[in-house]
Amino acid sequence: MKFQSFIFCDDVRQEINGKVTLIGVYDLTIIFPKGTKFPAALPLSFFCRVQLDTGDKHFDSMKLEFFLNGKLFLDAEGPIQVNDFEKPITISQRFSILPIPESGVVRCNLIFKAAGVEVGRLSPEYSPQVQVAG
Repeated sequence: MKFQSFIFCDDVRQEINGKVTLIGVYDLTIIFPKGTKFPAALPLSFFCRVQLDTGDKHFDSMKLEFFLNGKLFLDAEGPIQVNDFEKPITISQRFSILPIPESGVVRCNLIFKAAGVEVGRLSPEYSPQVQVAG
């Protein structure tokens, strides 16, 4: 199992014609306006494509873990429906307000499960730095 892509952004929109629109794509830094005090609210989304390798197990749920400076600050879990495990799997998630507790490095894990048992885990190499504009 591997990422084909992973992008943090403000919003992901599914278009009627099958296109996906990514709004407010973040580079290596997420900058809050000058004077921001933590904890701070951030509307954050991610978009990724995952490709299963031969022998990878199919899954029916996914858990997300978000870390800031190595400390878990959000986890969420739920079912995921995949129609064709042979093709790249598109996953997007929008958090209306993600509570960012402090400045630092954001990392996340995607944990894939089948019948409640972990069958795969991915952690993007892309880890943005959260900071307040100076």
